[in-house]
Amino acid sequence: MSNFIVKSDAKGRVCLGKFLKGEGVNNYKVEIKKDGEILLKPYVEISLKELKSLQGKTVISDQVLGDLLKGLKGPLADMLRQNQNSEIE
Repeated sequence: MSNFIVKSDAKGRVCLGKFLKGEGVNNYKVEIKKDGEILLKPYVEISLKELKSLQGKTVISDQVLGDLLKGLKGPLADMLRQNQNSEIE
């Protein structure tokens, strides 16, 4: 896992783009915990056409997903691993 300190602008916004360059994700589920911690979980949206093409197909198993994540590097890979581990627990 990587840790970064970012500074918000006058409107309270932070820029994360430089940490996620080339990762292809621009949507995040935001979880605000009781202690104020904010967790961003990357997700992707798909078109209705893509959804229909996926219906009835085999869903990727956690084992296969874990194997795929082993080869990924960078901040997004770290977030995906953390997300996978938290969903298993």
